[in-house]
Amino acid sequence: MTVRPLPRSRLDALVPSLVAGQALVALVPATGDLKWAAGAAWDVARAAALTDRRIALVDLWLEHPTLHETVGLTPTEGIVDAFEYDVSLTKAAHQVDRVFFIPAGTVTAHAGDLFANPRWKKLHGGFRVEDALLLLYLSAGALARLSAVPDGLIVLSPDGYEPESSIGQGVTAAMERGVPLLGVVRERWTPAADPRSVAPPPGRISASVRRPPHRLARPVVVAATLLAGAAGGWALLARGAEQRRTPAPAAAAPVRARPIAAAPAPARLDSLAWTVQLAAYARLDKALALADRLTADGVTPFVTPVTLDDRRGSTVWYRVLAGAFPTRDSAVG
Repeated sequence: MTVRPLPRSRLDALVPSLVAGQALVALVPATGDLKWAAGAAWDVARAAALTDRRIALVDLWLEHPTLHETVGLTPTEGIVDAFEYDVSLTKAAHQVDRVFFIPAGTVTAHAGDLFANPRWKKLHGGFRVEDALLLLYLSAGALARLSAVPDGLIVLSPDGYEPESSIGQGVTAAMERGVPLLGVVRERWTPAADPRSVAPPPGRISASVRRPPHRLARPVVVAATLLAGAAGGWALLARGAEQRRTPAPAAAAPVRARPIAAAPAPARLDSLAWTVQLAAYARLDKALALADRLTADGVTPFVTPVTLDDRRGSTVWYRVLAGAFPTRDSAVG
C-alpha cells in the first residue's frame, strides 16, 4: 500500500486541497511521542484554516489529553462536559489561530459511550451542510468505536507508521469501514540524492562545450521526476512547482491572474438549498435534544454551528435543520 507522505513543513500547501469537500476527518497518532503528535495535529488544523472554511478541532484523546497544552491553555470544560453534563460548547470552545478548539474536559469513566453516541452522526451531517470541517484527534481504538464514519483519516507519525503494528491494524480496520487514508504527517521528507544532479566543480567552460550540458539536462530532470514519483513525492512535486515559479517573472503573471479571475465567483452559500431551519439554540445540548426528538418522529435533522457577531463579540449558535429537500414546495410542505 502506497501512503502519501505529508511533510510537516509543507502542510500549509498540502492540507487545504487534501481536506476540500471533507466534513469529518480523524487525526490518529501512530507514535509514542504524543507531544509531537499534538503539535502536528495543530499544524494540520491551522493549515486547514487558511481557507475561508470554519474549522473545529476536538481533543478526543481522553486518556491523556495534550492539545490544550500545545497552545498554552489550562484544562477547562470540554467535549466530555458537553456530552455528559450538558455544558454549552460555546463556553467550552476556544478560538486559537482561526481554529475553534474544544478540549477533552472532565475525566470520564464512560469514554466508550461518548464515542458511540449517535450525536456524532448529526454533527457530521451538520458540518457537511455548512461546508465546515470537524477534526477529531483520537486513538485508533477510539476511531473504531466512533458512531460516525469519517470522510478521511490522517495518521500522525514523525517517521511513518508500520501497517503491521497494532496502530497500523487499527488504521487498516478504519479503511475497511470505508474511511480513506488521506496521508501520513511526518516530521520531514528527505529523498535520496541523485548523484547525476550534483553540479560539477566550477571552472572555465568554452563555447564548444556549452551545448552538450543543455542536452544532458533532460535525462537529469526525467530521473528526478521518476525519483519523486517512485517515492510517492506529492510534496516534492509541489515544492518543485513553487521553486519554478519563483525565479521566472514571466511564469508568475498567470499565477497572479488566477485569484483575480476567481474573485467574481459567487460566495459560498451558508446552507444547502431548501433546507428548513426549525430552531436555533445557544447551547448544543438543547439543539441535540430537539434533533433526537425529531429523529424519533421520523425526521432527519442536522445540527450546525454558526457564528454571529454582536456588541458583546462573537457567539456560536446551533441551528437545527431538516432536509435538504429537492424543491421549495416539498420544503414548505
